[in-house]
Amino acid sequence: MSNLVLTETFLAVQGEGMFTGTPSFFLRTAGCSVKCPACDTIYSWAKERPEGLASGQYVRVPSEDIVIRIVESALKYVVVTGGEPAEQADEMLDVLSHEALRGRYFTIETSGNVEFDPVPYTLLSISPKMTGMMRRDLPLDRYDHLRGMIDSSFKAGRLVQLKYVVKDERDYFEAKDLTLRVVPEQWRSRIHIVFQPNNDAYRDGISQGENLANYCQNLKALSSMFIQDQCAGGTWDRFPHTRLMVQQHWLSHGME
Repeated sequence: MSNLVLTETFLAVQGEGMFTGTPSFFLRTAGCSVKCPACDTIYSWAKERPEGLASGQYVRVPSEDIVIRIVESALKYVVVTGGEPAEQADEMLDVLSHEALRGRYFTIETSGNVEFDPVPYTLLSISPKMTGMMRRDLPLDRYDHLRGMIDSSFKAGRLVQLKYVVKDERDYFEAKDLTLRVVPEQWRSRIHIVFQPNNDAYRDGISQGENLANYCQNLKALSSMFIQDQCAGGTWDRFPHTRLMVQQHWLSHGME
């Protein structure tokens, strides 16, 4: 029996992507080698810190115990997020392939920075990090392995989405270039592409109204880029399942 290193498990409504609005069981793994500067769950990096276990920031949970938690929740949708779940791919397999979980819908959320073998998921949700979100230039070819992962996922009958959080116009067009680079031609009519405004608008110490207004301004700016580009045709004519969505959990956060 393997152990999955977790930060937390919780029940929530999925706030982004194809399954937005779906009540789900969330499994947040600990540890992340990407460490995005704009990360909203920095506490999930705890596996990288020696004090993490001692402070209770993460725990090692036997796969059987995780299966029991999921079954007891009675929810049919399970989301494995992080951190970076791909760094514990073998342990994930022990959980998701368990007989007691047959018939459930699994989403694996990954940054795409770590290549891993397919596991029995329903949706592979890949969120590559663009320059604006990383706050430094990185070569797009660091994601070239995604082409093979996307191809094998579709061949196995899985769903795939590329989910981009966009800070500015440069991020948006960088995401377009990456999409063309990593999505094989035969799957472009099937893959789902999701654009979302960045959540960097939220700041501690300002009012709920200001937080929400800032997020809406980011949404408005991205909407303008998105519609103008769509009307111009070109790239997105080959990707019919491309859309702009808000992150519902961030809207909720702004109203807390």
